[in-house]
Amino acid sequence: MQAVLDSIKWTPELGLGLAEVVVYVAIAGLAAFRLVKTNERLLVFWLVYNGLTHFLMEGRFVYYSLTTTAENATGPLAHVWKEYGAADVRWLWAEQNIVAMEIVTVLLDGSLCFAIIWAIKTHSPNRHFMQVVLCTCELYGNWMTFAPEWLSGNKNLTDDPFKVWFHLFFFNFLWVVFPLLMLIQSYKALSHPKVIQSRKTR
Repeated sequence: MQAVLDSIKWTPELGLGLAEVVVYVAIAGLAAFRLVKTNERLLVFWLVYNGLTHFLMEGRFVYYSLTTTAENATGPLAHVWKEYGAADVRWLWAEQNIVAMEIVTVLLDGSLCFAIIWAIKTHSPNRHFMQVVLCTCELYGNWMTFAPEWLSGNKNLTDDPFKVWFHLFFFNFLWVVFPLLMLIQSYKALSHPKVIQSRKTR
C-alpha cells in the first residue's frame, strides 16, 4: 500500500479527472433523492453516475478515437484520457477492440442506464429485463477489455502501482460489483412466486 501512495503524482490531468467524477457524483446524488423516495436510491444514484460516465466521459473517448486519438486530442477534458492512457496505452492510440467495446458501452449501456431509471420511476414490468441486459453488457465489456491484456502478459500496462490500482482496478471494479449486485436483485425479482404466477395467468 505504501508503494502505491508513494507513486502518486498529482497532475492537472488527475485533478480534472477527479473533479469530473465529483461532478457526476453530485448530479447522481441529487437525482437519486429527487427521482425516488424508496430503497432504490443507491441504485438510481449508480445508474445516473454510470450513464453520465458512459455518455460524457467515454463518449468523449469514442469521439477522440474516431477523429484522432486520445494521445493527440486537445482541450482540457482530453487530458483525462491521456492520464488514463498513462496506465494502459491502448487508450492513447485508439486500439480497435477498445474503441469497438466503448461504442457499444456509450450507445447501449448509457441509454439503458436512463431507461432503467425511467422504468424504476414508472414501475415498468420491463425494468428487470433491461437491468439484466445492462449488467451482462457491463460485465462482458470489462472482461473483453481486460482479459486479452492479462492473457498477453499486461504488455500495455504501466509499472506505476498508483495508476494500475487507482485508474484501472478501482474504477473498473465498480463496473463489476454494481452489475453483480443488480443481477442478483433482478434474479430475485424475476424468480419471485408472484411474478411467476402473474405470468401464468396472462
